[in-house]
Amino acid sequence: MNIGCSTAFYKDDLEGALAKIAALKFQYIDLICIPGWNHIQPDDLVSRFDKVAEQTERLLDRHGLRVHAFNFAVPDLHKRADKAVNARRREQAQGLVRLMGRLGVKAAGFYPGYYAEGRAWDDILNDTVASLREMLEIAGEAGVVIGPEIHRFTPFETMAQARALLDAVPELTVVYDASHFVMQAIDLKETEFLIPRSHHVHFRGSAPDRIQCPLAESTANFSWMLERLKAHRYAGNASIEYLPDFPGDVENEIAELDTLLRAKN
Repeated sequence: MNIGCSTAFYKDDLEGALAKIAALKFQYIDLICIPGWNHIQPDDLVSRFDKVAEQTERLLDRHGLRVHAFNFAVPDLHKRADKAVNARRREQAQGLVRLMGRLGVKAAGFYPGYYAEGRAWDDILNDTVASLREMLEIAGEAGVVIGPEIHRFTPFETMAQARALLDAVPELTVVYDASHFVMQAIDLKETEFLIPRSHHVHFRGSAPDRIQCPLAESTANFSWMLERLKAHRYAGNASIEYLPDFPGDVENEIAELDTLLRAKN
């Protein structure tokens, strides 16, 4: 299992993120392709794919880094009423998996969509499944694996919601990030069913009501996670992912967690 570093902790520009990650001695990155981060914009992959791809390749070469995962966002999967939104989602997914192919990236995760207030959850599930099937078809044609991250503050944050989604799409695999469960005070043993259905993993320090925190304050059981990944013969990779508003020296935190994970792995 390769342990890489997500570009998420530095939003300003991709080159700055890559320089910091290279200085931390990583070889692999998890590339953020989400509006709000000045890294890769999904719309740009629709309108000017070759330019974005060439710029990304140059930056990766300059810093001696390889991409082993994408983390992206497309228009909310549960918003199916607008045909233009559906078309934009498909176009962005096509551009993203095309870039994955160009960079030799085999796995990607994505944000499953914001809360949909005022809608029946079964309707949200049905619309999400329809969008997922379109995206999985695009990924399958490109020979890559994509799937949503089971994520706090989305329609798929609880274990019951995650089970329902996986039951509805038997071929679906997901990104496992325990911080979204730890912050909800969910016992990680209750999340083990997700591991055999996961194609990528994120690690970061977290605690109840805190999506991220210093390792000294974290209640995330990294030993349990690594043991269960091994027990389930997990064949994917992992990324250390911290967010820009980390309360402290985020680069030092990344380095400490990297050392801890490598000692336990």
